[in-house]
Amino acid sequence: MAIWRQHRQGNVQAGHLRTLQQALSDPGGYDRRLRIRFGSLALSDDPKMGVALGRMLTGAFPNAEATMFGSRCFPTAKMARWYIRWAMAHNGHGKVPVELIAPPLGSP
Repeated sequence: MAIWRQHRQGNVQAGHLRTLQQALSDPGGYDRRLRIRFGSLALSDDPKMGVALGRMLTGAFPNAEATMFGSRCFPTAKMARWYIRWAMAHNGHGKVPVELIAPPLGSP
């Protein structure tokens, strides 16, 4: 029974990850629902999910801007990476490449 439950949970998380990847590839996906898409992945406490989120940090993001925290505009890549790191912190797993931590917050 526990093996079936783990397999089913893995399938659900994989589905959430695909939905998140689709949202991150579409500039129209950067809205209030984006944080919700990260929620279940952030709370999964799954090392595999942390690794998958870490791989997403170096992915390509749309060359566009989106609003975050009210009306502040940010490049979608910066916004996506912020949410991915937030999810990884809550998940407790995965590694962030040093080059994404080193730049000051005000840099592009």
